[in-house]
Amino acid sequence: MSKVQDDKNAIRKIMHNSIIGSSFLLFPILAGMAVVAPSFVSVLMTEKWLPCVPYIYIFCIYYVIWPMTTTWFQALYAIGRSDIVLYCEITKRVLDIITLVLTVKYGPKMIAIGTVTISIIMFFVSAVPCSRLTGYSFFKQVKELIPNILVTILMTFITYIVVLLHLSNMLTLILQILIGIFIYATFSYFFKLEGLCLLLKKINIQIPRKV
Repeated sequence: MSKVQDDKNAIRKIMHNSIIGSSFLLFPILAGMAVVAPSFVSVLMTEKWLPCVPYIYIFCIYYVIWPMTTTWFQALYAIGRSDIVLYCEITKRVLDIITLVLTVKYGPKMIAIGTVTISIIMFFVSAVPCSRLTGYSFFKQVKELIPNILVTILMTFITYIVVLLHLSNMLTLILQILIGIFIYATFSYFFKLEGLCLLLKKINIQIPRKV
């Protein structure tokens, strides 16, 4: 982005592609990880480790905002406003320490929930200066992510149905992974998701347009 730091339109375009492209890959991975977590843990680590599943859920939520926050900070660096990034990072660290002190007596689960809560709060705080300085509205960014979100929700719902079949953990895990990949890829292609188009463009493959 630093090469186009004086061109706000170019920066917005790069931000758009970065958010759409990374969320296209990250959303289904995190949603899929949350859905397969019980069978995944049972197969790889045995059922005695099932109490760690809630932590997987918590940190899937934690990382779902990663595409936007990372892109925002890169954009702020590009336009020479690293001071805002520093302010956000320092504020987050201070809040993390305060949250740790307040939640440590309640156990690791509350510490994890506290960490995610602070990240979500800082997510919205960081959105304000980035939207204002780049002219790329937060609500516009969220609106552009709706197709990715809807297809991810559809994939999640269908892969969860496999659990209701009460198969073995190994078979459940395999079916969930295969069905999840198939559903996400199929509907992404059918609806011509921009994230898929950007990904295929990188490898010089074009999706035929709808007639």
